[in-house]
Amino acid sequence: MNLIDIVKQLQSTSSKNEKELILSKIEMGSITDLVLRFLFDDNIVTGIKRSKLNKYINTPFNNDEPYGGGYLDLIDYLVEHKTGKEVDIRYIVNSAKLACNTFGKEFEELIYSIVCKDLKLGCGASTYNKAFPNNPVFNYDVMAGKSWDEERAAKLIKSGQVLFMSEKIDGCRGTRDPYKADNIVSRNGKVWKGTHSILDELNRLVGADRVPDGELVYNDKTGNMTSQQIRSMTTSIMNDKNILDKGQAGIIYKIFDIPLKSDFNDENEGESYIDRRHFMESLVGKVEDLELKYIQIIPIEFTVQTIADLEDVPKKLKYIINSGREGLMCISSHQPYKTGKGYQMMKLKNILSADLKIISWNYGKEKTKWEGKFASFNVEFPYVDSKGNVGTYEVSVGTGYSDEFRDEVNKDPDSYVGKIIEILLTEISKNKQGGYSFSYARMVEIRDDKNTIDLEKHSLVDIESELYFKED
Repeated sequence: MNLIDIVKQLQSTSSKNEKELILSKIEMGSITDLVLRFLFDDNIVTGIKRSKLNKYINTPFNNDEPYGGGYLDLIDYLVEHKTGKEVDIRYIVNSAKLACNTFGKEFEELIYSIVCKDLKLGCGASTYNKAFPNNPVFNYDVMAGKSWDEERAAKLIKSGQVLFMSEKIDGCRGTRDPYKADNIVSRNGKVWKGTHSILDELNRLVGADRVPDGELVYNDKTGNMTSQQIRSMTTSIMNDKNILDKGQAGIIYKIFDIPLKSDFNDENEGESYIDRRHFMESLVGKVEDLELKYIQIIPIEFTVQTIADLEDVPKKLKYIINSGREGLMCISSHQPYKTGKGYQMMKLKNILSADLKIISWNYGKEKTKWEGKFASFNVEFPYVDSKGNVGTYEVSVGTGYSDEFRDEVNKDPDSYVGKIIEILLTEISKNKQGGYSFSYARMVEIRDDKNTIDLEKHSLVDIESELYFKED
């Protein structure tokens, strides 16, 4: 069965079992199989985006320019040419135009979806790997948490579990590659360059049967930097291609979990957190004995074993926030390492609540369901600078909009300009250009009952009203 027929079959069903059955019928090593492996493999990055393709998409086929004669030619080319340069874009478009002239318009679009790796099939590497367990593609995912839910926490305690609370580190997520153990990769599977010094120490500390998971973060030896300043320094170093050794530049690796390699198998529940924690505690002395410079084990701040303990959590969170740290992470004692985002891990952070004026709105990005339609609002943010000058700045609020709300706004987006919107965010920061940005800003509701702004800063336990955000 050819590729386009397989694509149509996968798109026609929402059942994961049916998709797995469709995939299992593909001949291993066939063109269809190789193309799907290319699409699903998180290690393969093409550097090609729709916005780049669109500049040339109306160009007709040119026999005098290079082109590929099929899917495999394209894949082989992209493996070697990942920069997204103009010559690469023209090669892709010319190849797609040839396919269009030969087989029809749907083949041209299929080629663009393949090279951009945005073909919507309703399944991914995990489904493919179930169909071909003996020949899996690289499928990377890590455990990610959701916001603190006190009711869930209470249920866990009543079931006999203990909640382990550790400091939330806001660095760059890094996990030793569970398949090769020769790289540290981001939560999206991107290889972090320049981490060889850190990786060398990590490999001395932990065998290949374990997958250290943690945060690459700037080491504040003074103890005077805020979590925001540390994050800014961390991202600056980690994204600087000219810094070839991140460890020498001040980056360390803080480990918060070390699951077994087998725990990355969706079918395997794996060992409990308390067992993993015992293993991590056994490494603390080893880090000292080996005199490792770049590795730290994140300690447990406190445990929550009773409902009375649970009632003290807000007070302890406030202490963490007031000491300049970002917040807390919570994992229950019986929790296996489960990849994906969920309540297997919960995060507690400071929250800012603001009622701000809408001053404009944004269209959705290309090739998204909201392309050409309302996607988000921009709000007017008032501030007082270090000299006491009052001003305003435009800030985008990117999330929190339901599909139903967007549909309603789309009827007349301009009518919302001037209204007051309530938002939640975790932090307000000043960027290098002198402007402001919100971290994790999300809409709560339109405040039709208000026509003036108000900014409130609060944790789980107290609310302190402020009209303006003041710089430190």
